[in-house]
Amino acid sequence: MAKICYNSRDELVMLDLNNVACIQAESNYTHLIYMCGERMMLATGISKIEEMVAQAFISSGESCPFIRLGRSCMINQQFLQRIDTLKQVVTLGDFQGHHLTIKVPKKMIRAYKESVQSQF
Repeated sequence: MAKICYNSRDELVMLDLNNVACIQAESNYTHLIYMCGERMMLATGISKIEEMVAQAFISSGESCPFIRLGRSCMINQQFLQRIDTLKQVVTLGDFQGHHLTIKVPKKMIRAYKESVQSQF
């Protein structure tokens, strides 16, 4: 089980990465979006979070399911349900009624679709 202990000036937060569906950047902040819809904002950039996520999975001995889609988004591929190149969206879901739709640039979504297709 991959977890991150995020420590800021004012708080310490334990993040269970196996339940995080998406990580999105907004300026110098990063939003973690859980599959259940809960959101958490961290006062650090997405690049730093990306490093922490990769290190957490290396430490746990698991392969990292997160992939970076552009400058401002990382998704957990364990929740991938649909890639729609016409609408330029990726749909994540847990087959328990929770869905999350993420807008992705056309060039990035096509490359990601081809990458997923080649894996199967």
